Amino acid sequence: MTLQDAVTPFLSEAEAIDLVKTVFASATERDIYTGDRLEIVVLNADGTRYEYMELRKD
Repeated sequence: MTLQDAVTPFLSEAEAIDLVKTVFASATERDIYTGDRLEIVVLNADGTRYEYMELRKD
């Protein structure tokens, strides 16, 4: 299988960011060693952008 054959369905940038946020919120919900904030670095043709998300409310 070539890399081109293994391409996943296209996600928009917003959909990809939402997916990352959902996955990290779920994965860190019960992990006491994970920090309280997620930093997402978005790299695209326009440059680099940072987004932040609070993971815990405790």
